[in-house]
This record gives sequence, C-alpha cells and structure tokens, in this order.
Amino acid sequence: MGTSLEAYAHQLELWAEQIRYFNDQNEKSRRVLREVQELVHQVSQQQDQMRQLQRIAEEQLRREFAEWRNANDRRWAQEVERREAAQGAQATVDETQDKRLIDLEENALLMWPRKTPRQSA
Repeated sequence: MGTSLEAYAHQLELWAEQIRYFNDQNEKSRRVLREVQELVHQVSQQQDQMRQLQRIAEEQLRREFAEWRNANDRRWAQEVERREAAQGAQATVDETQDKRLIDLEENALLMWPRKTPRQSA
C-alpha cells in the first residue's frame, strides 16, 4: 500500500505541475489578449482621428476651391468689362476716323473734281 500511496502522490504531483503550467499559460494568454485589445483600441482611435483629419482636409479643399472659383469668376467678369470698354472705345475711335475720312474725301472731291473720261480727252 505504501508504494501505491507514493504512486498516487507522484501522480498528484504531476497533475499539480500540469495545472500550474496550464495556469501560467492561461495568464500569459490573458495578458496577450489584453495587449491585443489595447492595440485594437489604439488603432480604432487612430482611424477615427484619420477620418476626422481627412474630413477637415476635404472641407478645407472645398472652401479653398470655392474661394478660388469666386475670385476667378470676378477676374473674368472684370476682364470682360475691360474688353467691352476697350472695344467700345475702339468703336468710337473707328467711328471718328471714318467720319474724318469721309469728310476728307468729300473735301478732296470739292477741291479736285474727278475728271470724266470725256474731260481727259
């Protein structure tokens, strides 16, 4: 019976060792799980921050584009006005020159009448 008791004691000691080993493994697994959960939380926060930064950047780009477009539209409107004014001024100059040319031609005809083919001969 002594050897049988020793065999049971030895078997109990082996099981106790295995339980301690499994308990250590379980604690390591829990620690790794906590670390992974913390990492998941950090990654999630970083993704949220990146989404927020991207949204802010997109809003800023839209605002800057709208400002640029408005400024560009104003520049084009000013350019159109400038060209229309220049065109109007040129039309006035052209009209004045046309009238002057007509006056000169009329004066030239009065001063030097054209000779008809009969007068030439």
